[in-house]
Order: sequence, then C-alpha cells, then structure tokens
Amino acid sequence: MTKSDITFDPSLFDPSTVPQATSQINAYLIAKSLSAPKGQQWWDIGAGEFRRLQLEGKTSWPAPTYRAPNGSYIQIKSRDNYREIKCRLIPPPSLKPDGVFYYIHGGGHVLAHCDWSDELLEAISKATNLTVISPEYRLAPEHPYPRGSQDVFDVAEYLVDNSLTIYGGPLKFIGGESAGSLLSMLTFLHLVESRPTFSFQGATFIYGLFDWSFSPSCNDWSTPLIMKNENVKRFGEAYLGDRSMEQRRNPAISPIYHPLFRYPGSQIASLEDLKTETQKKRPKLPPALFLCGTLDPVIDDTILMSFKWQVAGGEALVKLIPGGPHGFQLFPLEQFEPVVIGRNILLDFLKEKL
Repeated sequence: MTKSDITFDPSLFDPSTVPQATSQINAYLIAKSLSAPKGQQWWDIGAGEFRRLQLEGKTSWPAPTYRAPNGSYIQIKSRDNYREIKCRLIPPPSLKPDGVFYYIHGGGHVLAHCDWSDELLEAISKATNLTVISPEYRLAPEHPYPRGSQDVFDVAEYLVDNSLTIYGGPLKFIGGESAGSLLSMLTFLHLVESRPTFSFQGATFIYGLFDWSFSPSCNDWSTPLIMKNENVKRFGEAYLGDRSMEQRRNPAISPIYHPLFRYPGSQIASLEDLKTETQKKRPKLPPALFLCGTLDPVIDDTILMSFKWQVAGGEALVKLIPGGPHGFQLFPLEQFEPVVIGRNILLDFLKEKL
C-alpha cells in the first residue's frame, strides 16, 4: 500500500473525540462570551483602561492572583540609555540552576504582563532546575511595532552574553505563548544574525501566530471561544497600524516568510544557482515543540510553521490538544483537561532536551 509522505491523526479534529469535561467548559466560555456587555472590549474602551480593569478583576479574563513566593523582578538594560526593561525572574528550588529558560508572555502585543504566568513558570523551574526569566516588553497601541520586538531582542542578547556569570548557567531554552510565541520565533531569528555562535538546546512555541497577513483559520474563525477572527485583527491593527497585508509579510513581522524557511531551490534561475543553493550552510535549528489546541484560530500557523521548521532542518514535535482553545495554558491547572495535557507535554519536552 502506498503511504503518504505526510501523516496526521484526523481524529484529533473530530468533535466527538473531545473529552466531555473539556466540551462543557468550552460551552460555558462561549456562552459567557455571547452574554458579555457590548462595547466593553479593549478596542472599545481603550487598551490602557482595559488593562486597569483587568488588574481590578473586572473583565471576563481577570488578572491572575498567584505570584510565585520566590519570584522577583530584575532590570536589564535596553538599547536606550535612559531605559531599562523590567523582567520577572523565578529561580528553581536548587541553589545551583542548570541554566536559563527565556519565556515571553502573550496577550496579542496589547495585554498581559511578565508576572501573569508565575504558576506556569514556577512549574517549569521546578521540573527543569532552570531559572526562568520573562520580560515586560512594551505593549501596543502605545508602543507599536517594532518596540516590543526590540525589548525582547535586547533581553535575549543580554542573557546570551551574561547568563552564565550572573544567573548560574547558560541560556538554554526560549519559548512563549500566543504573541510571546511569535516574539520567541523572531528572537531566535534575530540571534542567528546577532549571535551566530550561540545555539539553544530547545524552543517551545505555544499557539503562536506566525503570519500577520493571516492564515485561513485566522480569517475564518468566528466561534467566540476565547479568541475569534475579530480579536486577531484588532490586535494586528494595534500592533502594526495601517501596514498593508504585503507589508505584514516582512520577515521581521511574519517570521514564516523568513529566508531561513524558504524551500530549497525555490528561488533559482539556473543550474548554477541550484549548485550554489545546495552548498549554502543553514544555521542549525534547535529541537522545537509546537503546541496548539484544535479549537484555536492559529491552528494553521502552528501546522505550517512546524512544517517549515522541519524543511529548514530542525526537529519539530507537533502536539495538538483536542478541544483546546486559545490561551488554554493559562487556565487553572486543576479545572481544565487541556491544561494538564499541555503542561505535561511541555515539561516532558524540556526535560528530554536538557
């Protein structure tokens, strides 16, 4: 029997395979979204006001209340002499960490903060004996592209250069969720050029959007489960302003178009060009985890980006959580099955690659 070169399990996308408890919580979240008062989204009242209400627990997505007892804040210099970048630092229980995990939070480049993922980051530090550092990068629309990218790049370069001496071990992993996943990919590509001798041991990309000109799932997703196509487009407008779809395909904005991920031989004009192409040495890509739920508008981004990562020579572990919505990793661990499954996948990947 002839076998396909690409295989996947279609049952992952079959609604009947979603656990009943997951379906019940998803139904509750959809009902809550549909019953929310009109005109109360962040783009209606302004991002700054919405963030203030979040901190007071007055929105449908309240601010987390957990803070890791041993967490602290540090300041890392930015490219601007007058400004430092606040970062959240969570050390492992051990007094001798094995290295650093650089984690970048999500929020559509508009919402959330570096200390809103303490529960997850604490779990990572305990499971891996790594110090976890997360930057408070600047947010849109007050600070549109490229300011947030500049902040995460500055912190990354600092960690590459100083992590071993200051934080007890080298920078080993990079990762994030949602907008933080995109910023993690852009940071990796930035370091390929700015620190070419450096390499990560692994990277984790959790429900990231990698194409700001929008994949089909982002364009078509109208189900009001955490995030739908309108949310994605509003975030894009705040982050990128009035840039056209063609301008959004700039690899510095949408990393899926980066030359590193072009198919070999896709831009040749002659046999001589093909010989040159085959002689080029590509940067080594670290093993990467691509994690996403099947009820997430960025599912196409996850699948296509993971494929292009492999074409470029990297190892990619692709894991899809049946019924998982966008942002599931930030739900209370004991209340939502996708959180438990996703957390175990993430921690197992990190421990395997250490």
